[in-house]
Amino acid sequence: MAAEHLAEFEALTQGLDIGTIYYPAVESPYSAGTVLARGMTEPEQLENVGHLIIDISSMPSTLFYPAIKAALTASDRPQGMVGHFRGEIQVVVCENPQMDANIRELGISDASYVGGFRPKGHGDADPDGPTIWVPVLGENAELALRAIHNLLDPDDICPVLPFPAVEPRRADSLVLEHRTALFEAFNVRASDFVYSDERNPYDLYLSLCHLERDYKSALKPLGPTLVAFSAHGSKLLSVGMLLAAYEREIPIAAAAVDDYEIVAGANLQAFSEANQLCCLWLAGAPYQ
Repeated sequence: MAAEHLAEFEALTQGLDIGTIYYPAVESPYSAGTVLARGMTEPEQLENVGHLIIDISSMPSTLFYPAIKAALTASDRPQGMVGHFRGEIQVVVCENPQMDANIRELGISDASYVGGFRPKGHGDADPDGPTIWVPVLGENAELALRAIHNLLDPDDICPVLPFPAVEPRRADSLVLEHRTALFEAFNVRASDFVYSDERNPYDLYLSLCHLERDYKSALKPLGPTLVAFSAHGSKLLSVGMLLAAYEREIPIAAAAVDDYEIVAGANLQAFSEANQLCCLWLAGAPYQ
């Protein structure tokens, strides 16, 4: 499938100028995204560019979070300032929860914060006040969930479930899959769950903005409250989470994956028939 996609890409780009930003040599996988994002949004890269499209379909979150943030930051700079981008920014993603559910993560690195989304003033240390963790749940994510839990040591957890979803019982299946970690290891209560439309990232964006404001307001007497996000499922919902993190300056934690495997018996070629191409217009004409 990868070979087919590469051949299609080469056919589509015949006659176009293709520039490549190579994956950098870094000690930590969490630094690569920041380096790549910086290279992508250098003033000379964006010069004479009127439309920036970021396709995150095959990118890990540790790469596309910094890339999208760098693009939005360039767009938000005052006009006339060096590095200002005045064009359109769109994020494109091929969404297929059924295919994602049949790809299993193998080997998890120690969790850390994603480049560009580190907690302000806290570094990797715990804040003086309470810590609230909001993970967007997905299939085959227990190792990553436990790694991030060890990093944050949260006082409260609000897992996000995709509901409504294309598969109506997907939220139930996720709770069953992660019930040991959620209810026994993390002490999550039924009232802690957040529900978000699987196909509408702006629904999650609004919910998370409200959640972060409410927690910080309610817990203010206990000290500075750290609200942190992590994404383990739908890329579409991951973008909704990213928009809330960008606007509210909320840190995002991740556990880098060493490798992947396809679940035995899964036919990804058959699953690909359910691919849905989604486009989010994040900056430009609609907001002017």
